[in-house]
Amino acid sequence: MTRAAQSLEGEARERLVRWIRRRMKESGITFDALERALSDDLRERDAIRYCDAYGNTWTGAGDMPNWLRRAVAAGQSIEHFQTDGRPTACDEPRAAGARISSGHQPAPRLPTSASLRAHGTQIGLDD
Repeated sequence: MTRAAQSLEGEARERLVRWIRRRMKESGITFDALERALSDDLRERDAIRYCDAYGNTWTGAGDMPNWLRRAVAAGQSIEHFQTDGRPTACDEPRAAGARISSGHQPAPRLPTSASLRAHGTQIGLDD
């Protein structure tokens, strides 16, 4: 319900509800059809609009996520990541660590010294 309708009180609100119900009946709109239409609108609003090959996604709402910002800064066209309803990597199971984003993402975790040693990477200045 809109803010205007929420701010109505008492008799004014009841008149508005009766008017809406009459218009729905005149138009042949059922409550189930209205609920489905609202649900479809919400699903469309929250649909994934951009994704990359790693399964990172963005709905287009909020700030551009870091993965997409970096790609665009590196010269990649944002249109390259648009889904437009076509099959994409977004339809496959997401890669480990990939996130659906409507804006901010935390910074990636840096490797620990233990994981670097486990992979044979030398640590320190006394090499």
